[in-house]
Amino acid sequence: KYGIADESRAFVGTENLTLNAMPEPAESPVGGRRGVYLFTDASGVVTALRTLFELDWRPTTFADLRPYEAAHPQYGAPPPDFTLPPPPFFPVPEAPFGEPLQVSGVMPFLVVSAPENALRPDVGIQALLHRAGAGDEIVFVQMYEHKFFGDSSSNPIADPNPRLEAAIEAARRGARVRLLLDSFFDDPAALRSNRATVDYVRAVAAAEGLDLDARTGNPTGGGIHAKLILVRTGGQWWSAVGSLNGGEVSHKLNREVVLMVEHPEIYARLYSVFERDWELSALSTMIIGDARQAGSP
Repeated sequence: KYGIADESRAFVGTENLTLNAMPEPAESPVGGRRGVYLFTDASGVVTALRTLFELDWRPTTFADLRPYEAAHPQYGAPPPDFTLPPPPFFPVPEAPFGEPLQVSGVMPFLVVSAPENALRPDVGIQALLHRAGAGDEIVFVQMYEHKFFGDSSSNPIADPNPRLEAAIEAARRGARVRLLLDSFFDDPAALRSNRATVDYVRAVAAAEGLDLDARTGNPTGGGIHAKLILVRTGGQWWSAVGSLNGGEVSHKLNREVVLMVEHPEIYARLYSVFERDWELSALSTMIIGDARQAGSP
């Protein structure tokens, strides 16, 4: 999810351009998908994204690139009697982050793309996770983070998720690590569900006495759709925002883009969003747990 405007500005985000993620303004607070967008006029970011787009925009190389055709049965124009459905509505008691944060100055950026370099250990997200240790902090806010890669019947020993295991290893070195994963889209019974990841992470933390925890939640009504990682390490405050989910297909097959930026104010704003969602998810988990207990035979 990225765009370039007038060869001078760019955006990278976690959300599809729909009303689920970007609800219409209303008098009362509105919810939706939890997500993040970064906008910048940094020329290096614009150039990197433009280069990536030009590499992908090659109809003579990629046969599935085709012009729009109104008569196409699947991708063409809607039928004449089509009407837009009513906009989605996700009621929430408050929406405290309605105003965007704007910062200016000189700051480092890094554009990460999958499948080319999303798993490189020496640069990007993986490098930050490998660097973090005592006194540092790592936060994941993810639509999903798989417990393992490989077949759905595999396990973290045979087919580890490198990103998840790097976060756990950072906790073993003394970092504080928190993972907030979605419950709205999640199927808890699936072998690679977010629920399975939370149970795995908590089991490791309990067995080894780590400052490591994970939760599932739906703090904004329409699910956590974010792909956000925050890393505070070595006096730096990194925020990574993009379309890269915590699964093998996202890292190795899909076209995904992540924009990383080192700036304390951006980090602080996104950390505040995480903190609020983390607490709301704890309340949600407690209420659901109580309801299950009360209704059990």
